[in-house]
Amino acid sequence: MPNRTVPPGVARVFTVDQDEETQFSLLNLFQLANIDCRSFGTCPDLFDAADLKAPGCLLLDTNLQDINGFDAQQRLATPRFSLPIVFMTGNATIPMPVEREKVRSNSSLLRSEPKPSFGKFRLCRGDNFFGSQPKEIEMQIFRYFTLAMVWFNVVLAGWLSIHMLYDPEGWYYFVPGVTDTGFYNQHFIRDIGIIQGFIALAFAIGTFKPDRRIELWTAATLWLIAHACFHMWEVAVGICSASVLLRDFPAVSLPALFGIAGTLWACAQSKAAGRSLATANL
Repeated sequence: MPNRTVPPGVARVFTVDQDEETQFSLLNLFQLANIDCRSFGTCPDLFDAADLKAPGCLLLDTNLQDINGFDAQQRLATPRFSLPIVFMTGNATIPMPVEREKVRSNSSLLRSEPKPSFGKFRLCRGDNFFGSQPKEIEMQIFRYFTLAMVWFNVVLAGWLSIHMLYDPEGWYYFVPGVTDTGFYNQHFIRDIGIIQGFIALAFAIGTFKPDRRIELWTAATLWLIAHACFHMWEVAVGICSASVLLRDFPAVSLPALFGIAGTLWACAQSKAAGRSLATANL
């Protein structure tokens, strides 16, 4: 995961698991819960890049290729290391609890062996963003790009709401093509301004509330889709010429497309988190 500045005293979760799909699922799960997380594929990566003095906890896979999870725990059994350790394994055996108690770990977490889902991802190698694996960079770029699309909708809908509520007549004459749709009606324009305000709030709140993101973004996107479809219907029945579709695209069709992309991304994130919870409960 790319390096992020964490304020002193803020807890962080470290995970060490050689399976890249498990890393990806855990990373999404903690991200949806607004918990700072660093994911590593090997113990040496953890030792080299992580600040193990910071408050938090460590989720440690017992079956690692480079070093056994219990051996890693013994190496960390020093006064400078105080993180609680939770072992993860998909191959639990009877002697494992005995080994765990020898070095006082806090718990063990059983998980099933990961099943193929949507590709492999290599997550954290070091602390440098540009030194990370390409798949991780692609994931982060896609996430930021999606959030940028959502915030485009927030800014546009917020501006429309303020303009339509504060100065409906100015908006009526300012936006190209509006005067061709009918006479000026301040009540109707302010009604639409209120709807635009709710759309801006839905996208903005969904950005900061992952557990409510899907329903908020879906509701706002459905209105944007209906709005875009209505414009296309006007062209289809001959009320407007086809040229207005291109003219109105940035403010009508593009927000709907951005809303669809953001909602689909939120659904994929929620599905990944749900799969992580189901794996942990097995």
